Amino acid sequence: MLPYKKIVSPTDFSEPSYVALDDAIELARHFGAVLELVHVVRPFPVGMMDAGYGYFDYLAEEQADIHAANEKLHGVIKQ
Repeated sequence: MLPYKKIVSPTDFSEPSYVALDDAIELARHFGAVLELVHVVRPFPVGMMDAGYGYFDYLAEEQADIHAANEKLHGVIKQ
């Protein structure tokens, strides 16, 4: 088997994703590989900007979701 140089571990901050992360950490240590932790933040659909209920700042909400995800990722990395 060829040695891994980079391992990507996706997370949705659930327990099963943390179990997978533990395995990814073990593999990265074994192969001396770089480990990248990834979380995808779903963008708000443009159609949600105004559904007749007044102004909705979807960009601010999206940025808040990204910020919250980054905070969680940093928390996972520190553990």
